[in-house]
Amino acid sequence: MFALNNPISFEQVVDKWKPELNHYHPNVGILLCGSKLDTRTSIYFSESFRGDEIVMVSKEEGEYMAKKMGCIGYVEVSAKKKIGVNEVFDAALRCVGVDVNVPKKECVCSE
Repeated sequence: MFALNNPISFEQVVDKWKPELNHYHPNVGILLCGSKLDTRTSIYFSESFRGDEIVMVSKEEGEYMAKKMGCIGYVEVSAKKKIGVNEVFDAALRCVGVDVNVPKKECVCSE
């Protein structure tokens, strides 16, 4: 996971996290996730950096990085705005072979 509003965080995916995951968990699929999606369109975030150049990681860059690293998927999420949260969990479940389209069984509770 990296922060979409932090290119250094994005670079560390390749430089730091990928080698560490390969070392400790070489046979585990990786789902690359870009967080803080809300900052792409946030007026407050943009105004707080007046005078400074804001560099955001684009969706295309994230998808390219995921492909380059051999990840099994790429998703973007904003926990703050609750955007893409379900998609992250669905993608993670699909990565381990769970069919997320199977209807859930109703729980019948007895008193």
